[in-house]
Amino acid sequence: MKNKKTIIVIISIVLIYLVLAIVLFGWENFINKFQGLYIMLDSGDKWQLKDGKWSDIENEKDYNWKKFDVYIDNQLIGNYSLMYNNKWYLFDDERVSQKYEGKILAIKGNKKYQVIDFLEEDINEEDKEILNDILNDKEITYPESFTYAKKVFINLDDDQKLETIYTISNAFTNDTSVNKKFSLVFIKDDQTKILYEDKKYADYQYDMCVPKVNSIIDINKDKKYEIIIECNYYSVMGTCNQLYHQKDGNYRLAKGC
Repeated sequence: MKNKKTIIVIISIVLIYLVLAIVLFGWENFINKFQGLYIMLDSGDKWQLKDGKWSDIENEKDYNWKKFDVYIDNQLIGNYSLMYNNKWYLFDDERVSQKYEGKILAIKGNKKYQVIDFLEEDINEEDKEILNDILNDKEITYPESFTYAKKVFINLDDDQKLETIYTISNAFTNDTSVNKKFSLVFIKDDQTKILYEDKKYADYQYDMCVPKVNSIIDINKDKKYEIIIECNYYSVMGTCNQLYHQKDGNYRLAKGC
């Protein structure tokens, strides 16, 4: 009888703790305490999401010979064990190496998620007014040529309307008609939301990043999309990736280089 009362007391204390934790931290934050996600990028970046925070993975035991859902160019190809040695290697259940071509993205964890397939398009004359407006706001003259100029159409806020993600840069061009070199990633909807911005005088452009959209992921399947921006440099080998997520209706940097 005494043991039964002890069990009831312990269960009651646990339930009280759970209720207080949910009240104090909110349901979403409470759930985040028990859920995590691992993301491996083609560049060799290895990230984890724990307790609602992103960080680099330091221990190779967390990813080497662990099974991940593997995407090539944002298309799911299957569930494979990973091994990293300057590049990613894939192995099936028999530990037979699998060949692949394209950019790899690998994810595992106990959070719901969806990798969004998207298509980048070249900017055209219809985009020029939008680009000119934002460059004027930044006191940048419109360039004669771009290093990179693409757009992605996607519904980012579940409002049944497509937003446009613009990625533009004139870094490392020989265009002398502009007053500054720049790299910009912004979302155009009813408002303009800047994700990434860098502008410099031409003499200082060689440590600039030429950005592009790497991946778009709906973590938690809550229609609040995470956007991974890939930075490519002129003077540094390799790439740098940054993850942005929605908070209070705006995109904020959640994981930097």
